[in-house]
Amino acid sequence: MSINFGDLSRGMVIELDGQPWQIMDYERHKMQQRAPVTRIKMKNLISSAVVERTFQRYDTAFTVAAIDNREAQYLLALRQIALRKIRGSQIGAAKI
Repeated sequence: MSINFGDLSRGMVIELDGQPWQIMDYERHKMQQRAPVTRIKMKNLISSAVVERTFQRYDTAFTVAAIDNREAQYLLALRQIALRKIRGSQIGAAKI
């Protein structure tokens, strides 16, 4: 599904260069007798990189990314047990 700049909103996820990007901020500048400039600050959902890109066209169009949001529960207790085992083996190795 293709959307124009007017349909953008913060938090929306778009697909750009084959990767999903979440829109953090956006603005559009139009100077006299020039094409509008669209600046978008966005976060890559795969690498967590934050970039600001500028688009200089009248017909800036974006594709909405097809993503699924799921609830997840993290088991921190298992992580803490694993860390204790790792730390315990490092301490034991240092004593020898």
